[in-house]
Order: sequence, then C-alpha cells, then structure tokens
Amino acid sequence: MPTLAQLREFQSIAQAGLTYTRDPYDRERFARLRDLTADLLAEQTGQSPATVAGLLEVEEGYLTPRWMFGPSYSTNEARCC
Repeated sequence: MPTLAQLREFQSIAQAGLTYTRDPYDRERFARLRDLTADLLAEQTGQSPATVAGLLEVEEGYLTPRWMFGPSYSTNEARCC
C-alpha cells in the first residue's frame, strides 16, 4: 500500500499532466492516474471514493506547497499546510 506522501506525489504528477498535456490520450492517462490515486486515498482515509475524487478534481494547475503567514501564529513563522 502506498504511503500518503507517495499518493500526494501521484496526485501531483496527474495534476501537472492534466494541466500541461495537449494530447487527448495522455489526458486520459493522467485522469486515470488521478482516479486511481483518489481510490487509494479513499481506502486509506475511510472517505468515499466520490468525495476524495471531487476534492482532487477541484485542484487545478501545477501543484505547489501552500504557506501560511499571519497574526494567528505567535511567532509569525511560515508553516506549510
């Protein structure tokens, strides 16, 4: 069973592929990779596959880390979400 970090990498590859490919056959492959990743994530998290797939489909573009800054952190240090 893949780890969550590996599944996140699979999702990243699928998302980048869907963003940048122009070939319809490659688009199908990357969409299938995203669907398989959603199924595995659902299995590991106990969520329904439809819920996880919906969350992954919302993400668009190249996947980058998200950093949070702000007054809610007492040290004003960056934290990755």
